[in-house]
Amino acid sequence: MVVGRHVDFGENGSCLRIVRHGNGEVRAIKDEPGFRLDFNPPLPPGNLYQQHRQQHDPPVVSRICYRGGINYRSDISQWVSGFPSTDASLSSFAKRTILQHFSSTHQTNSTVNVLNRYVGGGRLDGLLTQSPHTPVAGCTTTLSREDGPGWHGSICRVRFLVLTDSSHPFIAWISLLEWTDGTVDVRVATTEAPVADAGGAFKHCFPVTTLLARVALGRVAPYVIDRQVDDDNDDDSDSDGHGGWWDDMDGDSDGEDSGAEEDNDEGDGDKHDDSDSGGGQGHTRRHPSLSGGGKKAGGEGGQLGEERNA
Repeated sequence: MVVGRHVDFGENGSCLRIVRHGNGEVRAIKDEPGFRLDFNPPLPPGNLYQQHRQQHDPPVVSRICYRGGINYRSDISQWVSGFPSTDASLSSFAKRTILQHFSSTHQTNSTVNVLNRYVGGGRLDGLLTQSPHTPVAGCTTTLSREDGPGWHGSICRVRFLVLTDSSHPFIAWISLLEWTDGTVDVRVATTEAPVADAGGAFKHCFPVTTLLARVALGRVAPYVIDRQVDDDNDDDSDSDGHGGWWDDMDGDSDGEDSGAEEDNDEGDGDKHDDSDSGGGQGHTRRHPSLSGGGKKAGGEGGQLGEERNA
């Protein structure tokens, strides 16, 4: 719930508040040293957030994360100071903390696959190399974060695509975790109520989330939702090295998708079976939680609609 200018996290009086000290130090959520925000941090010249830095909404480094919650099998749920992470902007940090707390305190179901970043014509590569401030068709907002090696064993970047707004009775989002070997963990998560007697496949249990995810993922959707196998034959390349036809087609100044790849998914929802084969088979790497921790790619048991591929 929103209380005045603050987001109330509903426990221990914590809320999304900003505290500014006389020495210029800024803290968030808790007025403690471990909750400091460092604005405009020095970033390498090739860093994506450095390249697309916005003066009015700069990148932020913090150690703030939410630990515990019903989805992490922990009796302790609280905001803590952990390893440092870099959010693409201050607004991205704010959205991340809100979604982080929500996902930790609400029952969610998800499906995940590990894919080559150029599968489906380079859609994933395009989403991960474009400006983190670029709107994405089919999404209400996006947020991006880069984690240091303390979280996952190596530096990695994750982008979240929020699929729902206040008109929906549930929350759904996609997370894209970029690894240094050219693969991406793609997870679709939702709090949508499952359809009764729909079977175990995610797309049948959560049909509205599935429709929303297909629009955002475009040609990648069959590999995540329908469990289509990545045979590497459609990994289109292009002269600029940024992910094939999608990158070239999506050249609008406002970053909106051209819509071409949306048509490619229409009517193919049931073309592929729901086997557990796919690009992520055999992977056991950790998928990011919103708090920066990890979950094994391939999903966790015991959640309705969860599909395993590890």
